[in-house]
Amino acid sequence: MGAVLYQLDTNGNKLIMNYVGTKLSKTQQKYHSNKYECLVIVWDLHKQRPHLKGSQFRLHTDIKCVT
Repeated sequence: MGAVLYQLDTNGNKLIMNYVGTKLSKTQQKYHSNKYECLVIVWDLHKQRPHLKGSQFRLHTDIKCVT
């Protein structure tokens, strides 16, 4: 699973701040897609916490089941 942290500059361009990724465990590979997507969100927020703490942010996902 993976995630990207970015911010938009004044022209609307994405400025990449951080990439994170990891391999799924055997158990996680068996998760239903809804549970998997929630896992990725929680995992990413934990990993990106130092960058996000004290800031307002928007979380975007490309999966319809969690939007």
